[in-house]
Amino acid sequence: MFWFHTLIFGLSLVLQVLLLNSLRKGAYREYAFIFAYSVVLFVTTVADGSVYLHVVSLPIQSRKLLFYSNDAVRQFMLFAVVISLIDRALKDNPIRNRIRYLLIVAGFAAIFVSWELHPLSEGRVGLQMVEITRDLSFASVGLTLLLWFMLIAFRRKDHQLLMITGGLGLQFTGEAIGQSLRQLSRDYLVILAIGNVVAAGTHLLRLYVWYTAFRKPPLKEKEPTERPLEAFPQPAQFRK
Repeated sequence: MFWFHTLIFGLSLVLQVLLLNSLRKGAYREYAFIFAYSVVLFVTTVADGSVYLHVVSLPIQSRKLLFYSNDAVRQFMLFAVVISLIDRALKDNPIRNRIRYLLIVAGFAAIFVSWELHPLSEGRVGLQMVEITRDLSFASVGLTLLLWFMLIAFRRKDHQLLMITGGLGLQFTGEAIGQSLRQLSRDYLVILAIGNVVAAGTHLLRLYVWYTAFRKPPLKEKEPTERPLEAFPQPAQFRK
């Protein structure tokens, strides 16, 4: 499966560069958390790929710690992205400030509870990091579902935000299916391979959807004028 991971690594880097370039054109101001997450994703992906392709040599224990740490950082940043998108969706709502503080407190509470339920211990760092990351992923899925319902309920549709949320939903769904198949695979390498393909494919699909969403600026609705201009005005009346 070396060729498969190398292919996914290359495609992911290409899509990440395209996404960063599209964000750089101006969208990074409105979507600062997505831009920060994209930068972190690019740096950690390069770091993981360098170790996996043996460009950088590290001991096995350090290699595992680097991978799980990078995965945890990416998941935490993605969790922050979902909260920022909910805050953006409520920009015209009078309860925006209260919801913002509530989400921030809930986010830190979720991290604290997960940390307490899975304390880090020597020799089991990888397992604890996986469990904490899984909890954050589960919380992100719930918030993304809430965000999707909110966007659908609004009368005025933000198509760009809908695409961004849809991309997140695709990735979270693919990760859940892929992880389930991995746990069920055991000695069945075919099921394990299918799980890897589903998880990696939805990750690439989310990058492409985000790139498409930010490639062009969102269309702004034109406000109708009070009185349309006449192409042929009435001729002036002259006195006899």
